[in-house]
Amino acid sequence: MIFIPLPFVVALLLVILLVQMVRRNEADLRENIAFMLLIAAYALQSVLIGIRWGYDVRAIMPFQSVLATLIAPLA
Repeated sequence: MIFIPLPFVVALLLVILLVQMVRRNEADLRENIAFMLLIAAYALQSVLIGIRWGYDVRAIMPFQSVLATLIAPLA
């Protein structure tokens, strides 16, 4: 049986949202770039959390802390 951690599903939904935003706002990409970067960072963070807690890979913990420091200014 295949195990898919829930954060991977959340990341997939965030990527779908990001793609829809890019498709609909082709002319206004510069206005929403910070928000789109925030959504992309959340998606990446969800993937890292899924790898860390779903598969117990501890090697990505430094990347999680760096990404967490980048998310705060974007928000």
